[in-house]
Amino acid sequence: MFKSTVFISAICLFIVVTAHWTTIVYRAFIAFIALRSESEADVFFNDHNQITEQRRVRKPLA
Repeated sequence: MFKSTVFISAICLFIVVTAHWTTIVYRAFIAFIALRSESEADVFFNDHNQITEQRRVRKPLA
């Protein structure tokens, strides 16, 4: 059962989706809770040098 292609694909999909949503929630938390300023949030979201933005844009696929 645990060696079937469908099971392994489902686990991989679960990991990818969980990582994606975790990154989204983390970025929203930093922008709106930790920074406490709307202008700082705009700068944070537009800063493409943030590690979370780089990870979101450049998704390595093996």
